[in-house]
Order: sequence, then C-alpha cells, then structure tokens
Amino acid sequence: MALINITSGTVSADFNNYSPISQDGNLLAGAVLGAGDACRIASDGLVYQTVTTAGDSTGTTSQRSSFDGFVLKGYALSEPVTLFSAGSVIGNYAASMTPGTVLYASATLGALSDAVILANDQPVAKAISGNDIRVLR
Repeated sequence: MALINITSGTVSADFNNYSPISQDGNLLAGAVLGAGDACRIASDGLVYQTVTTAGDSTGTTSQRSSFDGFVLKGYALSEPVTLFSAGSVIGNYAASMTPGTVLYASATLGALSDAVILANDQPVAKAISGNDIRVLR
C-alpha cells in the first residue's frame, strides 16, 4: 500500500471537467485543511479531512458517507470551503502514479491510498496520468 500525496503543495483543476460543491460560502472548514486533502462534510455541517477507520463493533464502516470531495487549496479553521467532487479532474496531485489505479481514502487524514483499508471501501478517485486524478464520487 502506498500513500498518495500532492507533490508541489498546490493542486489545480481542469475547469472544463469539474464539479464544485458550495462556492457560495455555505460550507466552513471544521479543521485546518491542506491543498489536495480528501474531505468529508460531517454531521455538524463542517468540512473535515477524510480518514478511513473502523467505526463500529464489527470493525467495518461505510466509506461512502465519509468522503464528499477534494479541496484545491489550504483553508483555515472556519474559512468558507469549496469541494471538488465526482467528475472533477485534479492535477499536480502525486508523482509517478500508474494511470488506471483506483484510489481510496487512507487511514491518514486527508490522504489517499492505492489499496483498500476496510473490506467495504469504495474508491474515491482514479489516476488518469502520472500526476492527475479524476474524482469518482
């Protein structure tokens, strides 16, 4: 399993292929978020970094409800956030990915993994080049 992180400290979107969530300030950061972080909207309405952990007595949890999109830049606590979701193409994400590799939320806050963490994990993105991803959901 390899963690997939951004390489340059910045990420970009192909604005011909993007799906933003809340560009009007309705979503606020519930924690400090870094550029390229995989994020979720929590039940308190705030945006946090996604992390895959066992969440119930069976040791499984549905990742589907814990990922909502990626941030392209860093955000301070309580700052309005824009998430990029399914269909978005994000560049400068990582170096030397293999095109076609599916990516999952990892056990590290905000990071991606090229391997499942829990048996019922669903992919959140797919590498479409050595450093670009397409968001799947």
